[in-house]
Amino acid sequence: MKDTRDIIKDYTWIESTIKKIYSSGLRTQIFLSLNGKPKRIRDICNALNCKPQNASTRIKELQDMFLVEYKKDGYVLTVMGEIIKHKTLELNAESIGYIIDKDYEKIESAIKKIYTSCLRTKIFISLNKKPKRLCDIYAVVSCKPQNASAVIKELLEMLLVENTGEGYALTVWGEIIKHKTLEIIKILNTFKKHDNWWMSHIIEIPDEFLYELGALSNSEIIGSDVDILSAHNEHIAVIKKARELKVITPVFYSDFVEALFERTKKGLKTELVITPEIVRYISTIMLKENSKLTDILKSKNISVAKMKNGLKMGLTLTEKTMMLGLYKFDNTYDFFSHFKSSDRNAVGWGNKLFNYFRKNSKIIKLKEFGI
Repeated sequence: MKDTRDIIKDYTWIESTIKKIYSSGLRTQIFLSLNGKPKRIRDICNALNCKPQNASTRIKELQDMFLVEYKKDGYVLTVMGEIIKHKTLELNAESIGYIIDKDYEKIESAIKKIYTSCLRTKIFISLNKKPKRLCDIYAVVSCKPQNASAVIKELLEMLLVENTGEGYALTVWGEIIKHKTLEIIKILNTFKKHDNWWMSHIIEIPDEFLYELGALSNSEIIGSDVDILSAHNEHIAVIKKARELKVITPVFYSDFVEALFERTKKGLKTELVITPEIVRYISTIMLKENSKLTDILKSKNISVAKMKNGLKMGLTLTEKTMMLGLYKFDNTYDFFSHFKSSDRNAVGWGNKLFNYFRKNSKIIKLKEFGI
């Protein structure tokens, strides 16, 4: 779990992106008006009553931020754009829900103010329910006392902070906004740290898990241009070391079979979720080529379930590690780079994702493999 100083550091790193999204009314309007259905500049201008040149400028800025991309019929949100839009709408909805009986007009200006000043955001996310003195606040964010005092005054006026007499603490609304702010920061951090990897792969992860992608902020990419088998070797090593193993896979290959065979000999539990294509591949080809596979499938230590449809991702979970593999845009599985994390939030995210697919799969009986 990251402490306040780590979160503040993350925010500084992605400050320009957050500021750009929310610092321009038109940019924010265009961003929120887009979705997965392509829109032309003309459509955007008609909907928002703005000039084409202004819309084009804002669209280019959103493209530079990896939030929007152009497809043959118009502009659409990228996966990261969809996630940030979802979190923004969540934040607005929860804010409105809390202050519906208060001054509604303060919602937009308050949220905009939070995101358009780095110092204001740092101080805001450094606070919680436990009161902090002014000297504690400027010590955490490393700023001058007079600057911290000015920001606190603004946060008080925005109903995000209150003076308890013992110090400054977040209000209920402040807690809500902080929670959503941290989610957005973590999601942006997850993408920005490895943007080339995300942008070079097909991302077909169910929406409810995409929206929680901030859980993967403390992760690394396993893969090397020099040692092209590094990701593959690391994946096999993780499988062999695991006491508990859960795997969702759209691919099946000999090294994977060998690693599973070693596990079954040791009596270690394994749960597999595979695609219909893999079931056919195993029953028609692999069982004839690899006798160990029959022993694996007959083992009491392994359960195999089949999904209803195909899948464009692979997931490997152990008691300590989560590894995610995706398809490249040429529609081939990327064996040469994997997303890996040993952070408990990432492992928890992976377990929820595995359970989602497992729930929507059916246990395979041996006769379906022709055994």
